[in-house]
Amino acid sequence: MKYFSFFLFAVFFLASSASAQSNYSEGGISSGSGDCGGMKRPLPELPPRLYGDLPPGLKGALPESVSWDSKIAAPGNNPDGMTVTCFAEDSDNLYIGGDFLAFDTVSTYFIAHYNRKTGVWDAPDYGTGNEMLSLALHKGNLYAAGAFSNAGSSGLTVNYIAEWDGTAWQSLGGGMNAEVSSIAFVGDTLYAGGSFTEAGGNPASFLAYWDGQNWYEAAKGTSYPISALFATHDSLFVGGTFNYVGSETSNTGQLARGCAMLQNGTWTTFGTGYYSSTFA
Repeated sequence: MKYFSFFLFAVFFLASSASAQSNYSEGGISSGSGDCGGMKRPLPELPPRLYGDLPPGLKGALPESVSWDSKIAAPGNNPDGMTVTCFAEDSDNLYIGGDFLAFDTVSTYFIAHYNRKTGVWDAPDYGTGNEMLSLALHKGNLYAAGAFSNAGSSGLTVNYIAEWDGTAWQSLGGGMNAEVSSIAFVGDTLYAGGSFTEAGGNPASFLAYWDGQNWYEAAKGTSYPISALFATHDSLFVGGTFNYVGSETSNTGQLARGCAMLQNGTWTTFGTGYYSSTFA
């Protein structure tokens, strides 16, 4: 999901910063209401789990809200001058995707992997042939989507979406006919959104799902490309540049400018949506 994680972080950070700025003074914390006579107490000390100084942008945030990994945050651990667009993690692994050709001293194409047990960075079989836009981990396997048509050292044709099983890249039903911008799991079902009109050779209007064997259009798709997906345990939130869901036109589709929710094959809209595009 392109920039979605950064969006969530930004919302959380701004809320935390606003709270911190309203409650903290240079000499300590005050009630803000004046009911306690300007009572102050010292700022809490940085917790032991925090490594190094706070970055400038987080100076006003509560220190309890920030935690650093000393190995991941070590000097030099950064992409080769380009952009990180997505990440996925579990207890043992961290994957970072984007538009870069190296990470620290590791030569890799558009994706890097960090093994939390060994503390080692590596490249999943050389990565992919173009920019990575979205990553998702499910039951130990990594699913990747973006602007690439090939993956791995063998140049396997995957067409904008692929699965990494820890050893090799795998094609998912032949992929799509255009870029996949975002992926997300609802239960065991993988959803993909983007600018494609075919998935696995079948018609799919910008939104499709993978059942483990084949691709299918999801709920008749949307009227224009999708840029962001966010999943809960039973629902899929969809954002993009579309005006309608469930159809390409107002004749049979539901008005949903830029955002909608899909649950059990049924669309729910939020009023008339936004008079603009939705990105994340």
